[in-house]
Amino acid sequence: MEPPIIEPPPGWYRDPQSPERLRYWDGGMWTQATAKKSERSYGDPLITKPTPPGPGSPDPSGSGWGPIQVLGCIGFIVGATIFLVTLFYR
Repeated sequence: MEPPIIEPPPGWYRDPQSPERLRYWDGGMWTQATAKKSERSYGDPLITKPTPPGPGSPDPSGSGWGPIQVLGCIGFIVGATIFLVTLFYR
């Protein structure tokens, strides 16, 4: 009986097809996500970078606050203010 094959954990590794680039390994297969290899990472077998965003993830370049979240916060603040004013000024 052969020992089980242990796959490396998900992460950024040297691209097997293009050694000057990194490719993301999802734990089972290579993805299409690639990145330029930085000078600091040269020679490292495993490069730790953030996991690429999955479907439905917020845009990483944005603040994460969409118009609905902003309106919800404003509505909460206005509602809480009205509640407190009516509670204390009866």
